[in-house]
Amino acid sequence: MKQLQGFVQVGGAIIFLGIGLVGCQKLVDGDWLKEPLTSQNTMEKTDQSYSANSTFYIDRQEESFRQALGKTKVSVTRELDHLMLVMPEDASFAVNSAHIRDEFGKVLDAIADVLAEFNQNTVEIVGHTDNTGDYQFNQRLSRERAREVAYHLTQRGIRSSRVTFYGMGPDNPIASNDTLSGRMMNRRVEINIKPPSP
Repeated sequence: MKQLQGFVQVGGAIIFLGIGLVGCQKLVDGDWLKEPLTSQNTMEKTDQSYSANSTFYIDRQEESFRQALGKTKVSVTRELDHLMLVMPEDASFAVNSAHIRDEFGKVLDAIADVLAEFNQNTVEIVGHTDNTGDYQFNQRLSRERAREVAYHLTQRGIRSSRVTFYGMGPDNPIASNDTLSGRMMNRRVEINIKPPSP
């Protein structure tokens, strides 16, 4: 009997140690150590009744974004299971600045609310500029704008482990840079929302 109790104690210690190691791994890989994108007071729900890859899940998310952003300048497009939110510069940032306009902050709050409800998707934020001015400046500006959007979302409680950001500068135009209207379209920030990789 004593030998059996000894095995039980050793086994329990091994299980406890294993749980502790898993916890440490989550702590190392989790949001706490990811600076500067550290989520504040996460408001994401844990309901995972539907897979992020299901059509119903994407349908509900798309509808929620359209309702939340219907009166803003943010466009919502969908390709299969991929949603894209496009935010033009004139509605988001001052010219040559990465400072978020006050009204745009409210738009980002609405986006964060939907992202918190549908918390299984990854969030990729990409900044873009036109081709006027210095190339390196445009690259840096596009990245700083993407970073500011990412930072705002994580401060609204979106897990930083979901969020990536980068800048493309003038390298991915969606219109001609030869016209004023085309350059305005090219100065934008995109939020790409995708299901997690299998």
